[in-house]
Amino acid sequence: MAISLPDASFFQAIADEIANSDEIRNEYGLSKKYTAAELREIGEQMEHDIEAAYIGSLRYPNVGLQYGAKVSVKTGGSTGKQTITITYPPGELRRESFEKAQYVRANHVERTKINGKWKNIVVTDPGYYTGTGEHTGEGIDDIFALITTGYSLSKPVSGYWYNAGGFFHAPMHRQGTPFVPSVVAKYEAMYPGVHITYPGEWG
Repeated sequence: MAISLPDASFFQAIADEIANSDEIRNEYGLSKKYTAAELREIGEQMEHDIEAAYIGSLRYPNVGLQYGAKVSVKTGGSTGKQTITITYPPGELRRESFEKAQYVRANHVERTKINGKWKNIVVTDPGYYTGTGEHTGEGIDDIFALITTGYSLSKPVSGYWYNAGGFFHAPMHRQGTPFVPSVVAKYEAMYPGVHITYPGEWG
């Protein structure tokens, strides 16, 4: 006697029910199923935490990001795989090197009354640094990668930095701070089953 099995759509419907029902997924020990909108919200929250961690790692925390990350999400149908991908627009993480600096100081004349007579007094201005338009190096394409890996300089580098508005000396050594993986690990623990991807150079 031949056994008649339901067609593939029957089993697909069961798989879809498991994939889309938090109650059934919990019964089978599977992680919660998030909608694309929920994943995007999680990703945006995480991106804010990544930027806060980045700013917290800087010596001069007034230099933030201009546009923010691109958050994309993907759900894997009956497999239930849920992925959040974090990337940044081209150039967002690029940082120019210091500009070679010049010290500018000029004198000016002030008319001052001395012993009842007006006289011209030459006053020396305190001066200021400004950039020359020529950079000290090629800069870096990914500030996150630099902070993650750290660096050691063979010689001191100093110059004018427009972002901070003055003349600065770069530290000779910086220990790597893998701030992105630490934020991602926190979110993957908070949202089991959600896989987060990002460029490998961030740690």
